[in-house]
Amino acid sequence: MPVDRVSRAPGRLLQLALKPAVQRLRRAPRRLHVLVSGVQRSGTNLVMDILERSWETEVIHERDPRGFANYEMRPLPVIRELARRSPAPVFVIKALCEAERLPELLDALAPARALWVLRHYDAVARSMLRSFPNQAQVARWLAQGPDESWWPGRGVSDETRALLREVVHDGLTDASGAALLWWCRNRLYFERGLREDQRVRLVRYEELLADPGRWIGEAAAFLGLRPTSAMRALVRPRPARAKPCEGIEPAVRALCDALWARFEGEGMS
Repeated sequence: MPVDRVSRAPGRLLQLALKPAVQRLRRAPRRLHVLVSGVQRSGTNLVMDILERSWETEVIHERDPRGFANYEMRPLPVIRELARRSPAPVFVIKALCEAERLPELLDALAPARALWVLRHYDAVARSMLRSFPNQAQVARWLAQGPDESWWPGRGVSDETRALLREVVHDGLTDASGAALLWWCRNRLYFERGLREDQRVRLVRYEELLADPGRWIGEAAAFLGLRPTSAMRALVRPRPARAKPCEGIEPAVRALCDALWARFEGEGMS
């Protein structure tokens, strides 16, 4: 059964309805705040859905108006209060538009940990283009900056912008624009020191799909959760499709390949 259908299955809805009451009865103290970050279309919804199947979590999705407005996280005092009121010992919230602020958020919400979800740029670009076709325009806007009025422009370093200007041109394809957004946002993992931060773990989406049982065990250990059968049942092992995204220009693909290679060897273990 596809993931989106599983997430709406009757048993899942029953668990969601019962979780707050069960958590209040157990009265477990707050152990952790968890931030799920990375780049849009990288599989963060799947990670959130897996974590939501734990009886120990409350998961705040980016479509939840309590924590988000237009997919951006509400001010930190609002999030702190939302977490304070949660009966769950592990409070999980997405932080995609806030990826450049991840170290600050980890400090502010301590004790906290983060999962950075990485998916190959070809798959991310194909997914972006299905819903957001004007990616070349976004890339041109990023190259012109600095402008932090909109979340894609926040945290863009001078080096990133200089490299953007070398490959962005008036005739840039939308596929190239989508790949460049993947490249810009994933560079934050290194530029913000997340690779060295022991509070952060990289989630390789392709490895999650290939061996979900192993990944769930490692993620649960990192977050102090007890793995459940519902967590394991959500994802059936399958190979990730690596079909190239047509229209990504060679210069853009070279940038993305170099960053992908830099991520090689990184992961949960």
